[in-house]
Amino acid sequence: GLDSEDKWERALSFYIAIKGSYSGKIGCSTVRSRAEFRLVGIDKLRNFHAPNVSFCHGSCFDTIPLHENDFLYLDPPYYETVSHYYGKDGALHKSFDHEKFCDTLKQHKGGFVMSYDNSDAVRALYDGWTEFRYLTFPYQMSGTKRYDKTELVIVKYPEKVKPKVTPLEAFMV
Repeated sequence: GLDSEDKWERALSFYIAIKGSYSGKIGCSTVRSRAEFRLVGIDKLRNFHAPNVSFCHGSCFDTIPLHENDFLYLDPPYYETVSHYYGKDGALHKSFDHEKFCDTLKQHKGGFVMSYDNSDAVRALYDGWTEFRYLTFPYQMSGTKRYDKTELVIVKYPEKVKPKVTPLEAFMV
């Protein structure tokens, strides 16, 4: 289980918990608790090899500086809906320091792409030193109501290079 001393057992338990959850919320959905659990694609993990990809455990404030020249993908807790996600009553992200996170990224030389909630507060933090893109997609809650959701994609290019055609521009055509 998740409390096991064996790191592989913990990893597998976490994977199973997330695969059986609704949008990463463990134990919050009656729909998923009745749903059939399938390990689609887990067999691909056995042969997964990515020598230039690393995983680490720790605070983003401690780990980002360790990768100062690497291009990062970041998915921080949403600014405005932080209380709704992850942990008991959102406890895992309630105290996330968005301003400190922004300050940490200002020092990062390797560049990054990050998805965030499209809020005035987030845009104010990153305005003037990053580029904004918007990705709109259909979103459905409680199985009946559908609406379009706009995700804010924030980009900071590596200090040494800014491509003529950026990956985001190619992607968002």
